[in-house]
Amino acid sequence: MKITKDPVLGTWEMAESEQAHRIGLSSGLAPCDAQRILIVDDEESLRFSVRKVLEKDMPDCTFDVAANGAEAVERFAEGHPKIVLMDLSMPVMDGEQAFCRIMDMCEEKDWQPPGVVFFTGFDPPLGVRNVVASDPAHCLLQKPVRNQTLVMAVKKRIEKVS
Repeated sequence: MKITKDPVLGTWEMAESEQAHRIGLSSGLAPCDAQRILIVDDEESLRFSVRKVLEKDMPDCTFDVAANGAEAVERFAEGHPKIVLMDLSMPVMDGEQAFCRIMDMCEEKDWQPPGVVFFTGFDPPLGVRNVVASDPAHCLLQKPVRNQTLVMAVKKRIEKVS
């Protein structure tokens, strides 16, 4: 796994796979909505600020929001977004559980799975680290995240989900 450090704090900022392409996806899957992004976090202020930062750099995208993992699964089913920004620690259903349900839904419906940008202010669970290490369509960001890192991570995931 490739780890990028924050140039000011020296702590990890982003983790992503070192693989160049997704592995094991079959062709013929229904594509994601390339212009739709889902932002999932239990903190309203974070949902708002992430949306504002991304809207500035991606004015052609549509943004949906969810306050927990269960809402994320519902919003994903409604819009099949290309990118999901997912907090890991939330009430009702955490980000790892929501990710698993979304991936199961994609498999059941023959949908292309989204790229997921996981957010955390804590040590990420091993399952999430393994997902990120094995698929370049996903990455992991440390909260708080710099705006330029957020935008770069999302744009990179858009390229990887094809």
